[in-house]
Amino acid sequence: MKPPTQSASLVVPLIALLALTAAPARSADWTVVPEASRVTMIADKQGTKFQGTFGEFSAAIDFDPAVPETGSIVGIVQTPSFATEDSQNHTYVIGYLEVEEYPEARFVSRAIEKTADGYRALGDLTLKGVTNPATLDFTFEAADAATAAGAMARFQAQMTVNRFDYDIAGDIDTNWAGRDVVVQVVLELKP
Repeated sequence: MKPPTQSASLVVPLIALLALTAAPARSADWTVVPEASRVTMIADKQGTKFQGTFGEFSAAIDFDPAVPETGSIVGIVQTPSFATEDSQNHTYVIGYLEVEEYPEARFVSRAIEKTADGYRALGDLTLKGVTNPATLDFTFEAADAATAAGAMARFQAQMTVNRFDYDIAGDIDTNWAGRDVVVQVVLELKP
């Protein structure tokens, strides 16, 4: 038997390389499209729900639905950018969040897992200088790159925050202001 020639010994690695480049590339790193995205806060005052939005936020999302456990999420909200149509509620929220001293709220995931309804990111939320474990439930819908230019994706998430865990309006009774605040996130993403 003749030893393989140099060109024959290159065939196998070359075929493997071609197979890799022929497979569809899928980016796991996503960038937020700010003008099509929003972060909303829903709270309860005297039994009535009110909401406001944060106008300035960013997110670093490294996520592939095929391997969710390898992903990571970092979300940052600029607390002074809070706005609501009710001036009294606006004043209360800005004051309770102490936005001058704590201008940023940050969520950093530690683990992501698949759930029956989507995904769950377990991580830490830092708000008003206090860091506590937090859970972010989310769905992730990526457009097929073959049918949508730019392979856009939609990230929808919700987190419930107990205000007492972050010393927010700790002296205000729950009959006047609800204990839990819901944060809803809708992000349009591009690779």
